[in-house]
Amino acid sequence: MEKKLFLEELLVNKSNSQYTKWYEIKLLKKIFTLFGNDNIFIVGGAVRNVLSKKPLEDIDLAVKFNSEYVKKKLREKEIKFIDLSKGHGTVSIISKGNQIEITSMRIDKETYGRKAKVEFVKDIFLDSCRRDFTINAMYLGSNGKIYDPHHGATDLKRGIVKFIGDPQKRIKEDRLRILRYFRFLSYYGCNKNIIHSVSMLSCLKSIKDISKISKERRAYEFFKLIKGKYAADVLILMKNKKILKLVLPGIEKIQSSSVISINKLKKQKLIRISFLVIIAKYNLDKLRENLFLKKHEFSYIKLLYLSYKLYDICSVKEARLVKYRLGRDTSINLYYLKCIINKKNLRKKILKTLQDWLPPDFPVGGNDLNKIGLKRGVLLGRTLRQTQAWWIEKDFKPNKKQCLDKSRTFLINSKLL
Repeated sequence: MEKKLFLEELLVNKSNSQYTKWYEIKLLKKIFTLFGNDNIFIVGGAVRNVLSKKPLEDIDLAVKFNSEYVKKKLREKEIKFIDLSKGHGTVSIISKGNQIEITSMRIDKETYGRKAKVEFVKDIFLDSCRRDFTINAMYLGSNGKIYDPHHGATDLKRGIVKFIGDPQKRIKEDRLRILRYFRFLSYYGCNKNIIHSVSMLSCLKSIKDISKISKERRAYEFFKLIKGKYAADVLILMKNKKILKLVLPGIEKIQSSSVISINKLKKQKLIRISFLVIIAKYNLDKLRENLFLKKHEFSYIKLLYLSYKLYDICSVKEARLVKYRLGRDTSINLYYLKCIINKKNLRKKILKTLQDWLPPDFPVGGNDLNKIGLKRGVLLGRTLRQTQAWWIEKDFKPNKKQCLDKSRTFLINSKLL
């Protein structure tokens, strides 16, 4: 297959401008010149994303030289890199937040899970045969040609995710490919009429291997999966095929009629995870045990989960209360979750309040209570909290004098008790 698609078009496409800068283009050209245009190719996700008009992120390059030669040439041109491949022939270049990976073309002589004994080669076809899916085995040269030995472009156009060669062999080489298969289904299509049956059956035969995948890698693939265009369809499929409970035990309790709404949410993992744990009535105590999350990520999910139960957000007054307590972005995310899960229309006045209303500062502080005779301590703290709760209940309208008068009332009542 040949398609006119040049390096500059790949990187400067308007839809990809948020991910790329001229600096990266210059760096790529420098790398191509360094190794020779006939010896290095853009491969995998970058080619796939451009053909499917998706944003370009990190870039993978395949080169016809062994890793030692690659590192030697990069050092000569003072291009900084990180070598974390442990003999597999991959070096990473981090530039202005973007990652460029250069991998020596190779074949896997022996495989041990995700590890392999490799042999470096100079042949695109041999290198392509070790890759997972046809849509990830397209190579773009600087001459504008796309080398597509497994007809990945055709599969991509039809929305078909298909293993290269024998699916069972591909999965045996790397069991993570089971989850990657479902992740790409969520990106490109999950219609039963286009699912590659041999690939699907091979994954289903190997689902017991999912438990052998590390929690970190399961989470990484799951986070990617739930942001796909067809995430709802794939989650329902995985639930029906008894796979979902192996990825995140307990989340299989989701109802198909509810999970469909996930596609209406922002493509942000914490919001979508929050959606799933809410509709599954998930035990939050088990979430970090079953899903790899950073502490602040878990805290945010917990905040949305508990706030969902606590607030209805059915009035402008309550919207102000929620925004005051949770902040702008969290309160908006919570409101969207409430409306989408409960299948209710967004109310413009409530949404505008969450977006534009500026919460006032509580007009009374500890020093003000000192001046009316309260010394610092338990009583002062309690009176301050009571006054603030009253101020919020009155829709943030009482001024400083009114709040101090109310504080005196609380103080008198506490002394009477």
